Amino acid sequence: AAAYGLPVVCSSVGGIPDIVNDMVSGRLLVPGATPDQYAELIAEIWESDVRYRGFVEGSRLEYDRRLNWDVWADRVERSLHEAAA
Repeated sequence: AAAYGLPVVCSSVGGIPDIVNDMVSGRLLVPGATPDQYAELIAEIWESDVRYRGFVEGSRLEYDRRLNWDVWADRVERSLHEAAA
């Protein structure tokens, strides 16, 4: 989603908060949120051009900065060098 600049609305469970930056690339709802709560939040985001555009820009920025294979490869390489040292 981030590579395409799509805002994310999902539950704040497991490692998801490490990927989705709440209020930057989308929104995190509490575990157990109801379908109505998801629908209301999605509608709020969709109906506000400013809010939607902010999440689009934030989502793509998160991808460029930390959620892509080049960043992953750099981190793995750095970790391997540190482990070998």
